[in-house]
Amino acid sequence: MGRRWDFSRYKERMGEAERRLSIARSFREPDRVPVRISVGGSYFAWLQGVNIKDYYRAPWEGNFDLQIEVQLEGQRWCFEELGDDRTGVSVWLDLGPISEGIFFG
Repeated sequence: MGRRWDFSRYKERMGEAERRLSIARSFREPDRVPVRISVGGSYFAWLQGVNIKDYYRAPWEGNFDLQIEVQLEGQRWCFEELGDDRTGVSVWLDLGPISEGIFFG
């Protein structure tokens, strides 16, 4: 992979988000309403100028690094720009519409 990501700098913020969500789940009032914004791989690819076709085809061509880099950079963007209540960072095999075609035939 071409880049290093250090998500440890968001550790305190993730802890605050977890506390906020825990308080809300127990029907108490947190300091503010917890917000989770759901964005994923295809949006991250668009945001970074990666062709969506390349993003989804990469794993089938043995290039898992492309999806990993796009997802990690996208999550870094979320922490920096969205300011929502994320509680962690993860990467996943993103089959997108391909999985729908496999499942539904």
